[in-house]
Amino acid sequence: MASLEGDVVIPPVGRVKLSDKLMPVCERKRDEQPEHLTYTLGRVDVSAFKAKLRALPAEAWEDEKAAESNVRLTRPAHDAWGIKKVIFTFCDDFLQKVLDLPYSQSDEWHTLLAPIYEAIGVDEKRIVRSLLASMPPGLSIPVHHDTGYWVKHTHRVHVAIDTGPGVDFLVGRSDDDMHKHCFDEGRIVELNNQAKHAVVNNWDRNRIHLIFDFVDDFPLTRYLLTPGEEVRQTRRSLDLVREEGSRPAPSFLIIGAQKCGTTR
Repeated sequence: MASLEGDVVIPPVGRVKLSDKLMPVCERKRDEQPEHLTYTLGRVDVSAFKAKLRALPAEAWEDEKAAESNVRLTRPAHDAWGIKKVIFTFCDDFLQKVLDLPYSQSDEWHTLLAPIYEAIGVDEKRIVRSLLASMPPGLSIPVHHDTGYWVKHTHRVHVAIDTGPGVDFLVGRSDDDMHKHCFDEGRIVELNNQAKHAVVNNWDRNRIHLIFDFVDDFPLTRYLLTPGEEVRQTRRSLDLVREEGSRPAPSFLIIGAQKCGTTR
């Protein structure tokens, strides 16, 4: 059972069932909604990770730096909100391609990431997304739930590396049923990201989380990228420039507005 510390929900030990992610929680009947929306998967010492990030130059979070030593990718909503990122692994919305960026293979980062994956028994080959998100002071991420085919097939995990008072991570069954959940440093928390969630940073410094997604049993095609490699992105797809011209041109195109069913 989840416990309360003041008004804060402490995620119980356990794991989100993928059957609880087949549709947004807010669209389920009340008696069909999952019992818990967050779980504690374990704990890990993040002191070395935290020291590394606090010593990281500000430009390391910029896309221009990624274009030189990693690979530049966009996260449209988060980029628009002003959240900085360092990406290790990323997938398209349909789980057709999993891209392992150069940083995921470097000793500098791998020695920090591997113990976290190992702490919950997840093989790196099951990781489909992994990144650091740095949220500036005074910023709020509005209430939302994640979308995309990948969501219902993956486990979403947060590990707070650098956080403090004034950072509120809110999770709920609907927009008007939100509660603060405990994401303290080193706690490995699985979030049902089909539930509503939001974050407010009223702390006096950047809040940094490692965020990653992994699959249970799902066929994956992985690509190891080289520094500076170019990737073409749309809202749902990822295409490697190196593969351009290797596929036949489509015989027809369907044109339509977003979310009108033209991707089906």
